[in-house]
Amino acid sequence: MDIPELDEMIFKRLSLHDLSQCARVSKKWHHIFVPYLWRDLSCLDYVKSASFPRGRAFAKLVLEDYLLEQQYQDSQEEEEEEEEEEEEDTPQSEQQQQQHTQSSSTLPPRRLAKYCQWIRELPHAECLHMHFAALCSSSPRIQHVLDQLAQTEAGLMRQLYKQCPNLLIDYWNIHPIFLKKEDVLKVVAEYPVPRTCHLHIGTQHYHTEIPAGRIKHLLSHCSSALEKLTLESRIVCSGEEEEEEKEEEETEDHPAEARPWTQLKRLHLLGPCDDPYPKAFWEWLWKRCGAIEQLKLQYITAIRSSLVEGIAAHMPHLTKIHLKECSSREDTEAILATTRQGWKEVIMEGGSIFPQLTTHLMNHSITLERLVLDRVHGITDKDKAQLLACCPHLRDFTDLYAVRSGSGRLKQGFDAQCFIDQDHDSGALKSWMCEASLRVLKIRICGIPRPDVNEDLVNEVYLGHGRVMQNRVYDRLARFTNLETLWLGGNDLSQVCGCLEMSLESGLDRIAGLKELKELNVSCMRTRIGEEEVKWMVEQWPKLSVVYGLLEKSRDKKAVEWLRYNRTNITLR
Repeated sequence: MDIPELDEMIFKRLSLHDLSQCARVSKKWHHIFVPYLWRDLSCLDYVKSASFPRGRAFAKLVLEDYLLEQQYQDSQEEEEEEEEEEEEDTPQSEQQQQQHTQSSSTLPPRRLAKYCQWIRELPHAECLHMHFAALCSSSPRIQHVLDQLAQTEAGLMRQLYKQCPNLLIDYWNIHPIFLKKEDVLKVVAEYPVPRTCHLHIGTQHYHTEIPAGRIKHLLSHCSSALEKLTLESRIVCSGEEEEEEKEEEETEDHPAEARPWTQLKRLHLLGPCDDPYPKAFWEWLWKRCGAIEQLKLQYITAIRSSLVEGIAAHMPHLTKIHLKECSSREDTEAILATTRQGWKEVIMEGGSIFPQLTTHLMNHSITLERLVLDRVHGITDKDKAQLLACCPHLRDFTDLYAVRSGSGRLKQGFDAQCFIDQDHDSGALKSWMCEASLRVLKIRICGIPRPDVNEDLVNEVYLGHGRVMQNRVYDRLARFTNLETLWLGGNDLSQVCGCLEMSLESGLDRIAGLKELKELNVSCMRTRIGEEEVKWMVEQWPKLSVVYGLLEKSRDKKAVEWLRYNRTNITLR
């Protein structure tokens, strides 16, 4: 334990129980292990039967430190009063003065002050509040002492943050319970908020309404360290807040409040508001978002017009958009048409998408680098093939998730005939502009006739039709020469109807040119991968490191055993 770099590698693999045991071996070991024992307090994050005693113990340590400091301050005040009285009556001797000075300068032993210098990760605000509140209410004596000091759990939180002045908090989730208590709100705004990199305000329950004035109060304390902001609750504006905003506009400007967050790259608005919404608050927020690059939106109808204006006026670097459950056609259309530079990344998750979606995406085909479709309605497989053919810089295309049609029928995935995309006259495959740029392809190719699978409902038009179609699919895949990740199945999905066999007999050797391939997923597919196929894969794809799906019950056990014994560098999942 003389080389710090090796110590770091070893200690990261030890559990908290192991670290605590090592810290009790000797004084030397205690000095070495205690910093690692206190570095991560993530075990306090969740109030469960196993972790709740730990949280109570930590809260008790903070309480002891807090009470000791209060006692010390009280004793200091008493000594100062005695000094004043003695100075008025009779002068003290030099020896008495020295003893009195030494006693007044001696600090009480406080473990929290010693350990906090090692803490790197603290629990979330909600969890800490619950631990402190439970401790304060568990003992009448403690409650009586805190009442005398006019403090509650807010005082304990302030005590903890004062002992950790250099703490930088990666993630802070502020529950609405903090926005209801004035004393706790002040502590959160003063200490953790200025130090956090990712600030999350709200809850998953969208019926929770948060006053815009309190949100603005918290955000005004954020520093330049803020990199990500998530607002996840309905934000409302009361009559008092509207009057205050009018008074501010009439009296003076606040240039400090409008100062942008230079490091804020990601903004997530998930169910942020409801009609009527606080327009002045959103205008104030947009002015601080000049560095935003990625925007995630959900249920934005109420702020659509304000958001579009904010993007156009204050977000020149915005190139990534994530639309989740945006069922309004006007919302989707307005957002996709707003960016200045063109979208580089578009993620669409759920919602009823209008039929003209392909046209709007085609407008950004020159800049588009990543396209993810998750249960998206209104875009056909032909539209997807058209997008792939027209995006010269596309690096990631994901379309794994099954959707239900209007009749309720489950659509399995990307139809093989549309994916082949061959010219009807010549029979040659059409050229796609993304063939050289594509690095990640995650699709579920379906609709191939498979006579070898009795459960398959796709029938052959002629004898050998299924094998011919598979050859054409392999030919299309072979054109993505720089492909690194190929997913043709997914772990959380049902069986694909009419998938590739992935056998050498079906034409697997046609994609031998994918020399950059690192990750392969064949989960939930009726494949015929055997020992011969896995030997061929490791020979033709030298960079292959992860394979999903070979551990399923119906797989060839010999193929799995061969990989485990002969290619230990390949991970099976």
